Amino acid sequence: MANQCNGVCRGRKNRLWGLYKLEGELVLPIRYEYVRAIHPDLLAARAPENDTLLHFFNGKGEVLFQTAGLKGEPGFNENTVEVIRPDMSRVFSTRKAGDPSRAASKTAGDRRENRRLRYDRQPG
Repeated sequence: MANQCNGVCRGRKNRLWGLYKLEGELVLPIRYEYVRAIHPDLLAARAPENDTLLHFFNGKGEVLFQTAGLKGEPGFNENTVEVIRPDMSRVFSTRKAGDPSRAASKTAGDRRENRRLRYDRQPG
């Protein structure tokens, strides 16, 4: 089974997922519960052995940062990523370093899917 997004394709085997470039090159091995190509150069994955830790990778599959989370989504601009945490709160982080983002103060009070967004520090 495969789904295409941002120049990569998801591959699945025995309930685990990985990511391939459309040319067939493996980017992330098939060993994750959750994978997402947020941007061509920003990938997110969560491993089954620690299902509350979200890993972020560049387009080559190299680790950029990790943070507590269940899912990663596109942020409010091309430099941010939205992280859905285990308690279902949502935070924005910079997409390169995982730092909390306060770049657009007007978004601090925005609502998304009828939930208040939290802008706080990421766990260490």
